[in-house]
Amino acid sequence: MRYARLTGIVQNWSMFGNPPTGSEYLRFRYYSTGPGPSGASSSFVATELVFPQSPDTEIPEFKAYWRAHRDKAISNALISYFLERVRRKQAGLPPPIPGDPAFEDPLKQGLVPVVHYFSETYAKRLDPARRLIRTEAWYGLAQSRAPDEVAISPRSRAAVLERYYRGLREEPASDPRFRSIDTLEDEADILWMLIYAQTPS
Repeated sequence: MRYARLTGIVQNWSMFGNPPTGSEYLRFRYYSTGPGPSGASSSFVATELVFPQSPDTEIPEFKAYWRAHRDKAISNALISYFLERVRRKQAGLPPPIPGDPAFEDPLKQGLVPVVHYFSETYAKRLDPARRLIRTEAWYGLAQSRAPDEVAISPRSRAAVLERYYRGLREEPASDPRFRSIDTLEDEADILWMLIYAQTPS
């Protein structure tokens, strides 16, 4: 949350401002192409929650030390990302465009390596006939509820997260439409924002 305290989040970032009081998440969405079940070329999409690595309710175990360090690295990467966004705004620069060196260069010690790591890990799982064509990073924020407030939606945050923590799921994507940076999506009480996209060279 440290970056939020330093930001007067602008444009459609009001969900992150003043500062946010809630839970933060990071998910990756992977797009790939290759032969489908019928043998014809098809497109696929898979989504993976990578931060936090474990549910808040999980009992600590042997892997907790590694998970804490991985979560800390991702948290630091998000901080550097939003600080760079604020710097661009204060300098009067336009919103970032994927692949723009002026934006990506300052992130080479932060978010970019995180995206590369998970993108390459996912690509290694693919059948050799499949090809990864795009990776998207989505930042999520769920505002804290008052102690006496009851969630009325059957698609509660707990149900959403439980589905994510069951593991990465892949689905056909007949007509994938790539979103632009700062696109927003609602999922239960989590508001997601597309913050970065990578296309393998």
